[in-house]
Amino acid sequence: MCKGNGLTKEMLPFVPGYEFIGRVHAVSPKAEDWGYKTGDRVAGMSLTGGSNSNYFSVPCQRLALVSEGVDAAKAACLVHDYAAALEALLRAKRLAWPELHLEKPAGTRDEPVYPFEGKKLLVTDGHSPAGRAAIDLALSDKFEVYAGVEPEHAPRLRALGVTCFDRDPLPKVRGKMNVVIDNSLACTDFYGSSQVALAEKGGLVALVTADDKSRHSGSSWDGWARKWTGIKAGTFMSRTAFVDAETCFDEGTHGYPRDNLTKSYRKVLRCLVRLLELGKIDPTVAKRVSLDEVPEAQKLAQSGKECGTVVCVP
Repeated sequence: MCKGNGLTKEMLPFVPGYEFIGRVHAVSPKAEDWGYKTGDRVAGMSLTGGSNSNYFSVPCQRLALVSEGVDAAKAACLVHDYAAALEALLRAKRLAWPELHLEKPAGTRDEPVYPFEGKKLLVTDGHSPAGRAAIDLALSDKFEVYAGVEPEHAPRLRALGVTCFDRDPLPKVRGKMNVVIDNSLACTDFYGSSQVALAEKGGLVALVTADDKSRHSGSSWDGWARKWTGIKAGTFMSRTAFVDAETCFDEGTHGYPRDNLTKSYRKVLRCLVRLLELGKIDPTVAKRVSLDEVPEAQKLAQSGKECGTVVCVP
């Protein structure tokens, strides 16, 4: 970052950190109108960094209240990885079942109804942070889940009822999946093989997160391949959508358009916090590290060897 070789070019001095959980120190009149007060425990995301500092400011529309009994590290997992996975899952459901009016996972309703019970869902990279989040959310919706994973992580997922593949799953799932979430960045065929896995009426979402981009920094995904893949998936491929986690919740800032499918990042985050409080989801914390351990943790995250999310706990 200091050399200007990161995913984004930040103006120095710069304090990193985007996802966070903490307590409100002071509120603006607008935040008071939204129901926030000093001392509230909140989770959220900053678009401009700064959450590794003791104090920083963040718009109230990018926050959600978190109850005292919720594990802070697990709540931190929701802010980016789970939010991106939920958006991808909701879009895939809309593609596969356009007749349904979908706003939130079934388990958040007062009287849960599971219309997706027994439906087949494939996550191509099941041990990455977003992949693990997608699996957790799909299991809460009673999907029959399939995933591509590294062999060392397969036993943990199989214990949850996930069917795991450590090699190309296409021969075994061809034409059988109701939903495919492709988060593997395997763009050699620009998601063509993932679309072949779909059943006659199914939905494919190509999902890219900041963690995925950092792992592939310097590869073809830094340039034309990523742009073309997004255009192809979102425009030319049937029953397919492209979700870039860096921009799908960016509400009109930094030059990106407001996402019409996601009315509010706060709404998504509140939904996820509710699922966590109800015990419907259980985020996997791969490792808890201190601020001094962040450089090594970043290397671990970029290696792609962790199963779940690495969380900094000051």
